[in-house]
Amino acid sequence: MATDLDYFLHPESIAVIGASDIPGRVGYMFIANLIDCDFHGRIFPVNPRLDEVRGIKAYSHIKDIPYQIDLAIVAVRPSAVPQVLRECGEKGAKAVLISSAGFADGDAQGKNLGRSVVEIARGHGVHIIGPNTQGYMNLDAKLVVLSVPSPASLPDPKGVAFVCQTGFFYWDWIFRNPGLGIGKAIDLGNMCNVNHADFLEYLDADPETQVIALYIEGVQDGQKFMEIAGRVTKRKPVVALKAGRTERGTAAIASHTGSLAGDDTVCDAALRQSGIIRAMNMNELNDFTKIFASLPALPIGNRVGIITCSGAAGSLAADACGEFGLELAKLSTATTEKMKELLPPWAAISNPLDLFPVIEVDLKYSYKKALNAFSLDPNIDALILITIISSNLTEINAVDVFHEYAEGGPPKPTVICGLIDDEWLKKLTALELKGIPTYPTVERAVKALAAAYSRHRFLNR
Repeated sequence: MATDLDYFLHPESIAVIGASDIPGRVGYMFIANLIDCDFHGRIFPVNPRLDEVRGIKAYSHIKDIPYQIDLAIVAVRPSAVPQVLRECGEKGAKAVLISSAGFADGDAQGKNLGRSVVEIARGHGVHIIGPNTQGYMNLDAKLVVLSVPSPASLPDPKGVAFVCQTGFFYWDWIFRNPGLGIGKAIDLGNMCNVNHADFLEYLDADPETQVIALYIEGVQDGQKFMEIAGRVTKRKPVVALKAGRTERGTAAIASHTGSLAGDDTVCDAALRQSGIIRAMNMNELNDFTKIFASLPALPIGNRVGIITCSGAAGSLAADACGEFGLELAKLSTATTEKMKELLPPWAAISNPLDLFPVIEVDLKYSYKKALNAFSLDPNIDALILITIISSNLTEINAVDVFHEYAEGGPPKPTVICGLIDDEWLKKLTALELKGIPTYPTVERAVKALAAAYSRHRFLNR
């Protein structure tokens, strides 16, 4: 299955069945996105009522196309899908994307249609993404196969692959997190015969993918999924957000994708056993994926050093460390002596280290000295920096110090959190490329660091 998925992600020729010349229609958007992303292969609109779409010759039938078809995109009414799928199989297409809805997510008639689609696909050896999918992107290959308008500015791929089952979540997550560096994003839809396990296997062998994020509503073959996930997680971190934790959530899933969510307790145990890091909400999916995509190395222990310019924030960080399985490191004698030289005599030398007593002297210099001492301290496995990064407080903005510290990769796993305004959040992408992920709150930073440490423990178990 893994090599067959190349027909989806690296096609040389694409037929769009149900093509439209009306902007906004699904059959138009697929073609427009392919053109706008500079797809290097051939595009074949198929619609007997059209001569062309966006200047590209249209064909009345897929059999009339005088070339081999790698990928067929089907955007027709549900009742017409089985016959169109047969014709795609007869043409030799190995990959088919069905955007049409009303199958497993529909009524009894739709479910029967879905079963017939599965049988036809099996008979012709066709692999299907969908039905009821908005498509996918492979930005590593500059490929956008989408039924909705593509973002005006697509993110630069940085090794993150995202596989989900639903269109809105797909876009909401990508649009909210452009700095994650998503290279591949796939909406599986109703999972006719291609599912999470198939793409996990594919992405495991994909040299461009370093981190895999999943949104799961239901698993078709639990044993197969666990076997593949167990192999993949030994090589690449996998983060999963599993919906359907409650009875109401499970019912909602069945109504819109037709998936069976299963018992959440059993699912949770299965995910952990296979080495998958489970996220409980969208923030955690973002935060855990970010830390694995950013950190050059995992923390080898759970002893944390905290440098802060707020005693209250330091206390909250200490609480969060206790809650999520991290320990406050005992500062070495060498570190303590260096900090005595930095802080006034009345200031407490402890972990968390509060730099507020020197905020009016030279906070940037103090962060630099403290970072140097903490990074050399053998008792510290990872660092949490709590700071102020704001365009309104440039005199105590230590971003340049953090960039200097991160040159060539930070000496120890490090995360940053604190008062960071929206303007600076966008500018911190460069810092994350150097290996220091940033978070808007103390708790999210600590929880992400704890996830990274749990990954280390899994690999060394």
